[in-house]
Amino acid sequence: MNLPDGTQLVVGRQLAKVKSNQNWIRIPEYKVRGNKVIISHLWVGSINMPRRPFWSFRELWEKHLGRKDAINVWSRIRSYNTQVLLKILELLEKEPETQAKKLVKRATMHQLRNIAESFEEL
Repeated sequence: MNLPDGTQLVVGRQLAKVKSNQNWIRIPEYKVRGNKVIISHLWVGSINMPRRPFWSFRELWEKHLGRKDAINVWSRIRSYNTQVLLKILELLEKEPETQAKKLVKRATMHQLRNIAESFEEL
C-alpha cells in the first residue's frame, strides 16, 4: 500500500513474529528499508477487545517507527481490507451454493463485523 507521503507499507501474515508484547499490546516485528515499512502482520479487528488493534498499530507506528498520523494510516489499512473482503463476497455470489461457499462467506462476514465494530471504538 502506498501512503500519501511516499512510504510503501507492506504487511505480511506471519502472526507469530512479535517484537514485544507489553501491557497486552502486541507489537509486530518490523523493518524499515528506505521508504518501505515492512510489518510482519497486523491485527485489524477484535470484537472482544475493539481498541487493542489500533493501540497496537499506534504503538508501532508512532513510538517504534517514530512516524505520525497513525489514525489516518490505520483508516487507509482498514478501508483497503474492507474493500478486499467485499470483493470476496462479490466473487462468492457467482459460485454455486456449497458448504465451502457458506464457510468462506461466514468467515468474511465475521471479519467485516470485526472491522466495523473495532472502528466504532476509536
